[in-house]
Amino acid sequence: MANLKNEILQILNNHKNIEDTFYNLSRYQENLLKNHSNPVFSNEDKNKILKQFTNLQNIKKSLYRYNTLSENDYQKDAEAEKSNIENTVLKGGISYNKYVWHSENGEQTCDVCKSLDGRVFDFYDEIPERPHPNCRCTVEIVEDNRNPKTQTSNDNEEPCDTINEIEFIISEIERNINETETLLSEVETNVQDLEKDVLRVQNLIQDANNTLENLSEEYGKHLLWCENNVDNDYAYMYAKRAEWQTLLHDVLGLLNPIGAFFNTLKIFVSNYIELLYHAYHLKEFEMDKYYHSKANCEATQEMGILGEKYAMFLSDQKEKFDQWHNMYARSHKVTIEEAIADSERDQVANRLGRERGRKYPYCDCSILMHDLLPDYKK
Repeated sequence: MANLKNEILQILNNHKNIEDTFYNLSRYQENLLKNHSNPVFSNEDKNKILKQFTNLQNIKKSLYRYNTLSENDYQKDAEAEKSNIENTVLKGGISYNKYVWHSENGEQTCDVCKSLDGRVFDFYDEIPERPHPNCRCTVEIVEDNRNPKTQTSNDNEEPCDTINEIEFIISEIERNINETETLLSEVETNVQDLEKDVLRVQNLIQDANNTLENLSEEYGKHLLWCENNVDNDYAYMYAKRAEWQTLLHDVLGLLNPIGAFFNTLKIFVSNYIELLYHAYHLKEFEMDKYYHSKANCEATQEMGILGEKYAMFLSDQKEKFDQWHNMYARSHKVTIEEAIADSERDQVANRLGRERGRKYPYCDCSILMHDLLPDYKK
């Protein structure tokens, strides 16, 4: 079994002689079935034999899948199957057992049975049949985590299987380190590419600003059919600048996701403070939807697509808390239907703020969300 374990691990590394490994697995399984029918084993030990048989069967199936996937260039799936086999083998899918012969040692015990008493067999295919009819000898399976062949000293003994396992684990660690270094290198390259994209977009925005400044001198001063009319050019460049500004905010947010989150949180807190000031100092109420939508709008404008996602997350969490508070904590409790309806009205305002912030990256959110102010403030 020690040789089989090493053989499987080597197959996974060099992918050679896999047909021989299939043959050896089948041979080991045949020997197990023979021993299962041997009356020297107790029912408990026969269950252990069946478990070993099942483990070998599963390993053989996994090896077949690994071989098929590798031959058809499904490398990602093949690596997953390889990892599954390694875990199975290294965690005891192939176990080392000793087989100890026990004779009855009574008055009628024959000399052959006495000579076998206490004898230890390293492999199950070495265990003999009972010497004669009505033999009462039994064989006990004793689990042993070591390679049995290493317990005897001779010139041809095989190296300890633990050393092979350690070497295999070390090689896997080195492979994982190399893959991690490659991944980090790719990430660093992608970050550098994003930083270059930021510079390119900033240059585009600067060019757009210069173009708009030049066109503004003639904007709105000529009739539509006049050859000096630049209104369409101005509108086109204005729209492109807004598009590039949105792209710039998206990329900047991706380059610094933690900063984007804290900036979004800062925007929400500042708007909440303004809301409290209007409510408790100026006695101006019903301003919550305006300030909630304004916070979503500003976060989306300044932090790009990540700011939009963070704003959605913070808004959702706030509404969940408000639902709970309205139903259980307030002195004037509301029904669950009322709490959900009120929350959905707030969420409509939140979504509107994010949509307008995305669509109009240059506009002041206090102006964009002006229609959500209470009537007495308009």
